[in-house]
Amino acid sequence: MNTAPIPEDIDPSLPAFVHGRRRRDQFSFPGTNSGTRVLLVDDQRLVAAALKKMLEGAKEIELFAVTNAADAMEAIISFRPTVILQDLFMPDADGLALVHRYRNMEEASAVPVLVLSSEEDPNTKAMAFSRGANDYLIKLPAAAEMIARIRYHSAAYQHHLERDAAYRQLSRELEMARSMQLGLLPEPARLGAVRFEWLFQASSYVGGDCFDYFMVGDRHVCFYLADISGHGVSAAMLAFSLQHQMRAATHRMTRLVTETTSDIGRAAEIVMQDVNQRFLRMPDTSLYLTLAFGLIEQDTGLAAVATAGHPPALVTAMPGGDIIHAGVPGVPIGILRDPEFEASTVKLEPGSRIFLYSDGITETENARHEAFGQQRLEALLTNKEMHGRPLAHVRQALGDTLRAWRGARHSFEDDVTFLAMEFGIAGK
Repeated sequence: MNTAPIPEDIDPSLPAFVHGRRRRDQFSFPGTNSGTRVLLVDDQRLVAAALKKMLEGAKEIELFAVTNAADAMEAIISFRPTVILQDLFMPDADGLALVHRYRNMEEASAVPVLVLSSEEDPNTKAMAFSRGANDYLIKLPAAAEMIARIRYHSAAYQHHLERDAAYRQLSRELEMARSMQLGLLPEPARLGAVRFEWLFQASSYVGGDCFDYFMVGDRHVCFYLADISGHGVSAAMLAFSLQHQMRAATHRMTRLVTETTSDIGRAAEIVMQDVNQRFLRMPDTSLYLTLAFGLIEQDTGLAAVATAGHPPALVTAMPGGDIIHAGVPGVPIGILRDPEFEASTVKLEPGSRIFLYSDGITETENARHEAFGQQRLEALLTNKEMHGRPLAHVRQALGDTLRAWRGARHSFEDDVTFLAMEFGIAGK
């Protein structure tokens, strides 16, 4: 192996170390402040002097040397090395034990560690890597090789730091976006004769599910739940856009329910067509969405629900009654230019409930990869324990059940959204 011998002309009086403790004039070879900082942990100061001489041609590298474990721990915090050169055998500590300690320090857990040794035993090398070493060098390689390895590992580490910093910034921005998204969701409330409750859990910081409910004129309540294809920022931005468009279309909806007084189902179908046309006018995103949209006429209790590729609305037309599926299956929004949508109508009595949900609920898997499924969802919603209980109790029960089903895995693979409403008597 081509190694660089320790120069014989090294001055043994170099004031680098005294009895393993650093003095104020300790050995430090400053670079050009490029961020490449090498910490040498070796009890032989001749090795430090030889390394200093090697690095004379690499002005961007700053070298700092210590001779014992205690000083190494202090230097990691104060010097913030981008590479650690660790001697295998030291009088006061085992080199590999120190490598293991570095990996358990927050400040050094990812810093590249290059073990220096005269041992070429394969088992020793394997042990070094198992303890967390990034490289293993026979003392001392030629200057060109040493500099190349230092530059390589330092650059990789600094890229790691840059990536982590970018990830932290992205996490902060996503958390801000999540707060904004939650702020746009409606409060659980009563609108006229209809009371609303909901459950929402995004699969990531921001989700692609959205929902809303608001008055359309004086006599009608509008509600919807949409599930954007995909996850993350792109889906969330599309969800923001849909919420804005739906609110902006309130006047259009008011005209529709006025013009089609005897057929709110037709009004719901036209709204779905409008949403599809607006979606297709947007820049191509390669995304689509499923949608369940409904209108409730407060005076009569007549409800209309139209769906576009979305699970049907679950309706209990009478308190404690069986589940009715409302909404004829249709093509998702953004797939076809002129799709046909067909609304289902149902007469609600005081106490009747409508439930909308995203497939993130029915597709939630347990540890055995079994989906929660629609049958379990419907069984929970029609359970006797739910009869007469407030919607908030139903929402809480569903959330607890899904988390128990999911088990130790706290996050969901898809957005989980549940919108519940109960028809009553206006003002009561």
